[in-house]
Order: sequence, then structure tokens, then C-alpha cells
Amino acid sequence: MEYWPQVKIGDVCIVERGGSPRPIDKYITDSEDGINWIKIGDTDDSMYITSTAQKIIPEGAKKSRYVQPGDFLLSNSMSFGRPYILKIDGCIHDGWLVLRDKNGLFDKRFLYYYLSAPVTYQKFKSLAVGGVVNNLNSEMVRNVEVPLPALNEQAQIATVLDKLSGLISLRKQQLAKLDELVKARFMEMFGDPIRNDKCLSTKELGSICLLKAGITTSTEEIRGYDEEYQIPCYGGNGIRGYVKTSTQRGIYPIIGRQGALCGNVQLAQGYFHATEHAVLVTPLIELNIFWLFYLLKFMDLYRYHTLSEVEDYVVNIVRTMCEEQEGKKYHYIVTEILAYVAQNYQDNISIGELAEHKYFMNSSYLSRLFKNETGQTFSSYLMEFRMRKAKELLESDWLKISDVAMLSGYNDVSRFIQYFKKSYGMTPEEYRGRKNVQK
Repeated sequence: MEYWPQVKIGDVCIVERGGSPRPIDKYITDSEDGINWIKIGDTDDSMYITSTAQKIIPEGAKKSRYVQPGDFLLSNSMSFGRPYILKIDGCIHDGWLVLRDKNGLFDKRFLYYYLSAPVTYQKFKSLAVGGVVNNLNSEMVRNVEVPLPALNEQAQIATVLDKLSGLISLRKQQLAKLDELVKARFMEMFGDPIRNDKCLSTKELGSICLLKAGITTSTEEIRGYDEEYQIPCYGGNGIRGYVKTSTQRGIYPIIGRQGALCGNVQLAQGYFHATEHAVLVTPLIELNIFWLFYLLKFMDLYRYHTLSEVEDYVVNIVRTMCEEQEGKKYHYIVTEILAYVAQNYQDNISIGELAEHKYFMNSSYLSRLFKNETGQTFSSYLMEFRMRKAKELLESDWLKISDVAMLSGYNDVSRFIQYFKKSYGMTPEEYRGRKNVQK
């Protein structure tokens, strides 16, 4: 791309802002002769806008911006910077910018893909103004530089990207069908988790899992994927973008606690970053992490979002459940230690460290308390917990044994293999092979 000339959008395209006749309801019409009124709700995952849900009368068009097939629309607020190619004519409100390739210098698909690229989004983001909602204006967009290869080269690039886009779309359809199959099999085996129609025994989620929100993360810390920003960042609606550093590693179900998709459940694997709007679910007892993920996913947690403020629901409702239990299974300090292990088992932790730096008590006393309450020493409990996590990680064939060891809290692979064999009577490699044969 270095040898391609760079041009400012404003030098090669007309850039104008839309206009909104007000009050808009006065200008909306059901007449077939009305003029298309183009809104963000008329878009989908494709690059084109092909129809509108509403039309306006000609008097409204005089107070708006008329656009034509072939023009580019760029959203300039909310999901700002998202481009679309028009296949219809109509009028746009002030939440849109129109880009018109006045000299026919661009293959429309090439310009679409470039405007959709993370590098362009970052340019827009660096220019955007606003508080909670970022906004672009015409002058900002005019000053953004884009590459200008020869038209035939643009067409070749766009054709390749079309094929890749088609493969991605096909893969999404396949994954959606697989999700339907998984749900059908899950329901067949365990019943509907909402109705519990198989009358299985139940427990409160807070009694068997630790739920903890991620850390406060500013929008400036989140960017598109590049060489520096490679760690996926989970927010309330799934992956928001990428950051420099991870806050977690391993396999965790994550529940969104805020936003339009509040209650959605994702499965994070490997190194990742969780924001304050994402709640990590960590089992305190032996549970198959993938089973837990699908259980939570099929429970339709969004139906609870009106029970309290959306952003506090997941954490607070479970905390309330825990507080209302008639009796605690363990001494409160031991319960805290179990939760601490669930969040920090990958680190080098010991009962002595906890006694000295967290509880400020004699380590021998804390060791006895832990053993009296749980029936096992802290070191044996920690090793057992790590081994359970290792079994879950071994389900992912793409992880090397050394990766599984590290993600389970062991920097020494041979030591990890030794402990695993002691726990399960076989090496991690043998365990994985046996699981694959069973599949």
C-alpha cells in the first residue's frame, strides 16, 4: 500500500450532511409516491441499502438531503463510521453523511471495504467528538486520507474481499445451524432449563459459581485489531474491540450486564480482557465449563433485566441469593479463599501468603481452619482445582500441552504432567486422546 497515492476524501468526493424535517411525523406518508426516508434501521449486515420502511412527502424532501443510487452513506453518530452503498434513491436525516464519488475514481466495493476497515475506523474515532456518543462532521471526514490504486487493481482487491466476505457469511450460517443443533440436543438431554421440565435438582447459581465483573475500561483503550492491539475485549454485548493487555486467561462463560444485549452469554478462551460490563462466571465445584456455558446461554437471562437496573442485575441478584441462604457451607474466610482460588489459581498462591497479606493471621491457624472446613489441605485443594481446569482446557485441541499447563497455573510442564497423571492415572496427552476417541 505504500506505493499507492493517498488522497483526502474531500478532494475526490463530495461530503455532505443529511437533514431532518421536523417534526418528522408531519412528513411521514404511506403513499407509494412518497420519497424513501433512509434510516439506520433500514440496514443489515450487507454493504447495500436496498429498501426503506418509511417514506416522506415531497415537502419533507425539501428540508432534507436527497441521495442517489451509488452514493455512500456514513453513519455519523451512535455506530459512527459505518459505511453503506445505496441501491435506491431517497432522503437522509442528520445522522448520516453522504459521500459522492464525483469523478468515478473508486470501485465502489473497494471504497466500501476500505471505509469498513479497522484502520479507517480508528481514523474516524480519533477525529470524532462528543461525550457519551461520538459524532463525525463533514469537515472531519473530508480530511481523512484514503489510498487510490488504479481502478483495475481496486476491482481485483474487491473481488478477493467479496470471496472472503462470502466465506465469512457462509461460516456464520453454519455456526447458526450448529447452535440450533446443540440447543436441540441439550434440550433433549436436560430439558428446557427455564421450565426445568425434567424436574432435575437445582441450585442457586451464586452457591456454585463465583460471579465477578471485569475492570473499568475507557473507550480510548479499545481499538481495532492490529499488531499492538490483539487481546479481545469483552463488554456487555460481546467483543467490543481489542486492547493491549489481558485481564484473564483460560475458558470462562461471560454474561453481559449492560447494553442492548444485556444477559447475552459468550465463551471467552485463551487470553482476553473483560470490562466492567462483563461478568465472568467461575465454577466453585467441578462442572464442565462448556455445559455451563450452554446452560446459561439457553436460560434467556435477558428476561430478568427489568428486575433491577440493567447494569447491576447479574451481580446484585446473585449476591442477594447468596445472602438469603439459610446457612453457609463453610466459615466465611474459607468461602472467601475458595472464591480467591477460583479467580487466581493460575498465579503462585499459598496459604501462607493469604494468611500474611490478606487475613493477617497465623498461617498454621488458617491452614487448620481450611482443612477442618474442607477436609483437605490448601495445597491439595489448589492442585485439585487446577487439575479440573486442565481437563476443561484439554477439550480444546488447538491448545498445546505446554499452554494447558501454563493456563492451569504450572510453568513447569513436566511437573504439570506428573500431577495430572497422579490425579487421573494418565498423562494429559492420553486423556485428550481418549476424549477424542469418545467423540
